[in-house]
Amino acid sequence: MTPSVHFASVGASYAAAAGLTVYTTASELRGTPGAPEPIASHGHFYSDAELADLAERAGLRAVAVTREAGGQLLTGRA
Repeated sequence: MTPSVHFASVGASYAAAAGLTVYTTASELRGTPGAPEPIASHGHFYSDAELADLAERAGLRAVAVTREAGGQLLTGRA
């Protein structure tokens, strides 16, 4: 399942006023204890813009991505 299909299926299952929050590791943590090898080389890291675009293409509204200490926090409304 691609990320955009997954976000769309999540958005479709939420009530109209429901929110979604996703916390993920940003690319700058690749190779650190936050995203160690070999796990990091098998994953995919998204820029803030790419992550927001995935959520918007899935139909989420009021999408925002904030970043702190190597983590990305995506929020949006169904």
